[in-house]
Amino acid sequence: MYTEDWLKEYNAKQQRAKSKGIKSAPSDTKEVFTLEGVSKKLKKRRDTVGATGNPHAKALARLAKKPELLKGNKEHWEQVKIFNHYYLTSQSTYELMSAVPNGGLRSITTARAIKAEGGKRGYPDVILDSPKGVYHGMRLELKVSKGILSESQIKMLNRLHDNGYYAVVVFGKDEAIKAIDSYLALAKGKQMPISEHDHLWLIAS
Repeated sequence: MYTEDWLKEYNAKQQRAKSKGIKSAPSDTKEVFTLEGVSKKLKKRRDTVGATGNPHAKALARLAKKPELLKGNKEHWEQVKIFNHYYLTSQSTYELMSAVPNGGLRSITTARAIKAEGGKRGYPDVILDSPKGVYHGMRLELKVSKGILSESQIKMLNRLHDNGYYAVVVFGKDEAIKAIDSYLALAKGKQMPISEHDHLWLIAS
């Protein structure tokens, strides 16, 4: 599951977090020198928090018992898996991530309340408030295999892009995690490469 390259980046993240006074996952890790060591520590943490304080693991446990919950709600569960991944592997990243509750069915009263509070149609699903490269932060629109972008989503992605955020469309959990990890590894002053899905929304300025 883990590679030498992964270990090198993991240790680098631990040292960066330590230098900034940030407590990063796993909580009992001071220094990790081997793949075997980090694997054991991460597994121990997953076993410890998976069934207790992790809301994403609890949700996925419900899904495992009732697979029918997946029907018509694949984007929701892919997003749950994304947050669960970072909850277990990088608390420093997880603490800077949040979700925008734009999807799903809701009553007219609830929809009006969200709009009154400042909710905006088309805002991307996942926020990562960590400046990297030339960007202020990352905004991620999550889709499943047959998902399409609405006009409001296209407008919002371009608005965020034009204002210095890294906006990206991904299909599924694996693409999302790859995009987030690539963004987090971005060197100062550098830009992210063109995404294979940019043509779905990016309007040339």
